[in-house]
Amino acid sequence: MAPAVVISHPAADELRSLISNAKNQASEAQNALGDIGVHIQDVIDAADAELPLVSYMNNVSIEALALQWNQIGEQTARIKFVLEDVQSSTDSVSGTATLTSVTTSGSISRDFASYANDPDFEHSWGHFIEVTSRPEKKLEVIHLMKEFHLDIPPAGSKSPLELFQTAHQAFESPVSKSNPISTSLVPMREAIEASLDELLRLRPIQQANGHGNRKKIAAICAQLMKVSVSDLVVQEWGDQWHDINDKDLSSSKRQNITREEWSRRLNRATLFLYSFLTGLDSSKLRR
Repeated sequence: MAPAVVISHPAADELRSLISNAKNQASEAQNALGDIGVHIQDVIDAADAELPLVSYMNNVSIEALALQWNQIGEQTARIKFVLEDVQSSTDSVSGTATLTSVTTSGSISRDFASYANDPDFEHSWGHFIEVTSRPEKKLEVIHLMKEFHLDIPPAGSKSPLELFQTAHQAFESPVSKSNPISTSLVPMREAIEASLDELLRLRPIQQANGHGNRKKIAAICAQLMKVSVSDLVVQEWGDQWHDINDKDLSSSKRQNITREEWSRRLNRATLFLYSFLTGLDSSKLRR
């Protein structure tokens, strides 16, 4: 089978330009901030991993990602001039870059078969998976979950953190003939759902939030998000969690999956949780 033909077009060229600009701004901000700029490395790594994949994206993905990368470029440019609360700003940019990786992972994987025998795509996709599946990200999520008190189990239930760790442990030490859906991906879904419910409970003001995960996320962000997070990111969090929950973690999807696909789904959910918690301010939790 011949490699897929990649066609360049103006929208893709514009997205490449936006990603490159965000990377350049992040590099300059990192140099200006010294050690404090370490979180901005996430932006640079995400840019390097995603630039080669732009050629394989459909127009819908390109338009969605262009909005996000434009915002990342603007945020990182401002960071160089921010002298107060700089850690919050850098964390927000890092979370936004991670959210972009989550979006790319979902958009590309659904069209993966079209490029399965394209060596350039295989190389680019392999690098992207390597960047987005680093074990440090899981450890950072564990730290964030403790910061937001998601390590405390409700009466008669497991804590969100315990469910998150169960999901990863099932992948790291799989039981022979075990089902990745039930042993790992369903616990991951339960970990995120339990996190959302607990964060709703920990809001300083209890208000009706409506039904559905998008409304839950919007209600949490209305009271807990950092000031540097935009409404666009909040909307994207809602859309991405709906997509991950429905397509990657649903218990109704009993199909056999490869270990590579298992890893991709688990990492995509982990990156989402990292992005979401990074965009929230734990000092705003109800005392």
